[in-house]
Amino acid sequence: MAITIIKPGFSSTIQDEGRFQGLDQGVSQAGVMDAYAYFAANSLAGNDCHTPVIEVVGGHFEFRADKPIQIAITGGNAEIYINSVSVKGWTSYPLKRGDKVSIGSMITGLRIYLAIHGIWQNLSWFLGSCATDQKSKLGGIDGKALSSGMQIEVETNTNTNIYPFKGRLLNPYRRYFEMLDSSIKKIRVIKGPQDTYFSVEALKLFVNQVYTVKNESNRMGIRLEGDPLKHLKGPDILSDAIAFGSVQIPGDGHPIIMMADRQTTGGYTKIGTILSADLPIMAQVKPHDQIQFQWVDHAFAMPFPEVEKKDLIAFEDLRIQVNGMTYNTRVEEIKL
Repeated sequence: MAITIIKPGFSSTIQDEGRFQGLDQGVSQAGVMDAYAYFAANSLAGNDCHTPVIEVVGGHFEFRADKPIQIAITGGNAEIYINSVSVKGWTSYPLKRGDKVSIGSMITGLRIYLAIHGIWQNLSWFLGSCATDQKSKLGGIDGKALSSGMQIEVETNTNTNIYPFKGRLLNPYRRYFEMLDSSIKKIRVIKGPQDTYFSVEALKLFVNQVYTVKNESNRMGIRLEGDPLKHLKGPDILSDAIAFGSVQIPGDGHPIIMMADRQTTGGYTKIGTILSADLPIMAQVKPHDQIQFQWVDHAFAMPFPEVEKKDLIAFEDLRIQVNGMTYNTRVEEIKL
């Protein structure tokens, strides 16, 4: 086995990019909430970008390496330790057999992503994905969240070489980190498809006020508290498709941001859709965080930047003695 789970945290699941083949049949997408952190973790670990990861919600996760492995940790800012030594996130590390990795409390953000270099074994696949959907009991390990004592097997990918050094992200998506540290997260939204169901005043109120994330938020939807938005024609429509990031406004006037585990169709008005570039920011909000929306047009829409090898830097920490003095140094090189 590659790792054994010691502490599973509040909720930790195996996820990949998501389950897209069954959307037309009513099967939820599932998959990672924060795609930017997901792709970065796999790049840092030397994996194909579609390799599964462990998504840790709220920290307090611990595991033991059962053989030499290469890992990468990304996502929100958390307390991370390897054998009780504090380390940084958004970095890859080699582990020896018996090493323990602990993720403590979250400092900013909500979700952590753990990538392990290699080919993941013995997972449940459905419609081309191993993403865990706990509602439908699909994917991951028997469709369940991870628990203490669970073991995960990952075979070394013989088509690539495990990095013999640590690596970190060189060119980060700056807006992502700025918003994680911001007291008010600014989220960009495109109007529609049912923005005409709202008055001009309601459309202005949507972007002029600051919303608070409610405790009832989850992987299906992030619920917001604020001054309610009034409908011109009522909240109900003929059911149509719901995209990742759709902003539903039900009868109470309070927005719900539809996320990875959303249903595929719904009958409430959708005032707008969040830019895919800002969905990773939404994935990191936690209860009581504050959010303000900003209207943008289709010409401004863009995906989040993909993480490529040119965005990574490798480094090796060395301790050098010169004339009886000890110096902690770091050798860095761009990984091409």
